[in-house]
Amino acid sequence: MRKLVAFAPLALAALMLAGCTPNGDTSPEPDPTPTVEETTAAFNPDTVVTSPASEVATTMSNILKQNSGTDAKVDCGDGEFQLKDGDTVECKLIDVDKTEYKVTAVVMLTSDGSGYALSPRVMEDAS
Repeated sequence: MRKLVAFAPLALAALMLAGCTPNGDTSPEPDPTPTVEETTAAFNPDTVVTSPASEVATTMSNILKQNSGTDAKVDCGDGEFQLKDGDTVECKLIDVDKTEYKVTAVVMLTSDGSGYALSPRVMEDAS
């Protein structure tokens, strides 16, 4: 019985301290799961952003240079691209040694649908 009495104050103190933080706040940890508002695009899925081919080429070239550290010219032709979220654009990459490659990029519209981002990937020798 004496062991049980000695253990009781220790158990009571542990229960009282459980869930306490150093500042005395007992609020639960925040939920790391993003809310629906954070993961839902605020634009119609049929939104189209028009961009000059030269701008698409420059964007792809800059991303590839940042990822590889190598200068390469990307040629997307003339005219304009009609960019939709999830579409793939295809251009030509000309390496520093003048070798040509096919480069593709998936289009990701910004959350408000007014701009875009690209994820270019060099696919194969274009010759």
